[in-house]
Amino acid sequence: MGLEKELMAMSNLSPKTIQKHVDNMWVLGGEIITELNYTPSLRKAPVEKVLADLIKDGGPILHQRDSEEQQRSFESTCRKLWRFLNQSQR
Repeated sequence: MGLEKELMAMSNLSPKTIQKHVDNMWVLGGEIITELNYTPSLRKAPVEKVLADLIKDGGPILHQRDSEEQQRSFESTCRKLWRFLNQSQR
């Protein structure tokens, strides 16, 4: 089950919160692309390692952010994704 479906299955999350996590996942994708552009050696690393290194401590500082609230929301999504990925590996 994908993260988005997993989030939808959790009855305690509102549709607005789920949408926020989905939006933050898109932002994370952009941050990964930025990191790959800034650090070409990462292009040869396994994608799982690149992703894990970016999110294991709550995610990167956003290169383009509107507010601290946006950063906190993004970090929340990264932590949730980290837990999801680690739970899936068991």
